[in-house]
Amino acid sequence: MLVWLPEISQTDLNHIMRAIYVLRGTKHHLAETASRVHEALVTRRAEAKKRLGSDDPLLLATVLSENLTEAEYTKRAAKLEGIRLVPADRWLVRGRGGYTDHFQQILKYWRSPEGPFGNFSPEKLESMLNSVISLTGKTH
Repeated sequence: MLVWLPEISQTDLNHIMRAIYVLRGTKHHLAETASRVHEALVTRRAEAKKRLGSDDPLLLATVLSENLTEAEYTKRAAKLEGIRLVPADRWLVRGRGGYTDHFQQILKYWRSPEGPFGNFSPEKLESMLNSVISLTGKTH
């Protein structure tokens, strides 16, 4: 999904979403905060739709690659400034029997001692999540 979020870089949003996905579905006290942050980010879809006519990244990619003139394509950065892609909570891999979602295995690794959240600091994550809530203006 695409959202209007000029306050946060795409790189930072990727890290934030990884933390949200790691915390959601756990019994950690930050799971509820993570869900609130996710809800706050989802509300930003409306502004992306207003600015672009859609919040669908596949549609945007199609329009950019197939329907724009060269002059329009060169001006795309200005139009897309502030638009962010919210990473999905699924990772589909095509196999013989169709698609399989590998996201739970990815989460398992992220939470493992070898993964990026194996030894996470709850205080650091809480501060990050609360700063997103402050930036998006959503408190509940």
